[in-house]
Amino acid sequence: MSRLAKPRLPRIYLAGLVDRDTGRYDLAAIRHAIKTLTRRPAYGWSFQRALAAVLQEARIEAEAVQAAIRRRPEAEARLAVDRQAAEVLAARYDYDPDALLFEVNRRSFGSFRTTNARHSLPLFRQAWKIANERQRAAREEAPAIAAE
Repeated sequence: MSRLAKPRLPRIYLAGLVDRDTGRYDLAAIRHAIKTLTRRPAYGWSFQRALAAVLQEARIEAEAVQAAIRRRPEAEARLAVDRQAAEVLAARYDYDPDALLFEVNRRSFGSFRTTNARHSLPLFRQAWKIANERQRAAREEAPAIAAE
């Protein structure tokens, strides 16, 4: 097919044509997008042109969503490893949120702002969150002191 014979479809931005959890096409969203392109005066497209453009966008979005779904187990495993490393780090600081916040600030703004410190910053942030959660849970479990 020559370059002149290829139908040239203008780039439109359509999102939500595919379900993010399952990777299946959302037919209601596709119908709505086609109606929008054919019935609104700003677009005024023919049905065939709108159908081709919307299905092309849906196919592209479905490929991206399915690739993300395939990568999901690897990402979950990586998050579990990171969470475990943050737990170990928080335990090393005795679950003290103030000490961990000091380390976060030191790596963010202080004189310790080197490349290695910047790489460990997300780990310290997660450890700080874990220490805060643990402190909040301990506060809720502790019996309330009655004021006399």
